[in-house]
Amino acid sequence: MKLLNILAALCLAAFTAASAADANPGDRVAAKFTDGTWYLATATAARGAEFDVLYDDGDKATVPAADVIPIPRGTVFKTGDIVLAPWRTAQMFPGTVTATTRFTVTVKWDDGDEPLEVANDRVLIMKAGFAAQAAPAAALAAGTGVAAKWGADGLFYIGTITGITDTGKYRVEYGDGDKGNVAAADVVPVNAAREIAIGAHVLACWRGAQMFPGTVTARNGNSYTVKWDDGDTPLEVPREKIAPLAR
Repeated sequence: MKLLNILAALCLAAFTAASAADANPGDRVAAKFTDGTWYLATATAARGAEFDVLYDDGDKATVPAADVIPIPRGTVFKTGDIVLAPWRTAQMFPGTVTATTRFTVTVKWDDGDEPLEVANDRVLIMKAGFAAQAAPAAALAAGTGVAAKWGADGLFYIGTITGITDTGKYRVEYGDGDKGNVAAADVVPVNAAREIAIGAHVLACWRGAQMFPGTVTARNGNSYTVKWDDGDTPLEVPREKIAPLAR
């Protein structure tokens, strides 16, 4: 996994020095160590263009502000977010969020290592996930099949639009029978009449109403084989239970 810190460094280059300047003593941070890799730490003091940090493994150092990235509190993670997170120790590695709970995320590591559940306050978002890339959901008619986010857990489920509220949200009846009002940004049309190309990134149902991201690898009539982003066994899914995601 140590080789992946090269990728982590490239991703974190997107953060500016101004982001580091937002750190304050007491903040949880991702901080670079003398070996050039990133570790979970706490900022203990600000010294102009540097911070004193206490790493979670007990080491201490004074680190340039550009190498200290605060971990925001209360971050709401989404499946598909690109993150930096600790793997069993204080050292942090890049990966992708494949599942979320109220207090944790499951991270699929970029090197293919076993996914791990990590507490939210130990995870730094480097890039927003697929939700921001979803196909436009404006002006969808009642009866349209969609992948829609469920407010209680923030996950996507198959559903059908039944109307629009006065505030512009879609009324959705989910495949499991639940109902909710969903913002347009959290609705992805299924477009069941549209053919899906091999290699397309999609949201698809996995043995129930809940939908997960994956890639189409084959077609068999009106069904498609989906290779899941989390590495689970590929599954053949009916077209009406797949929502293509914009690239």
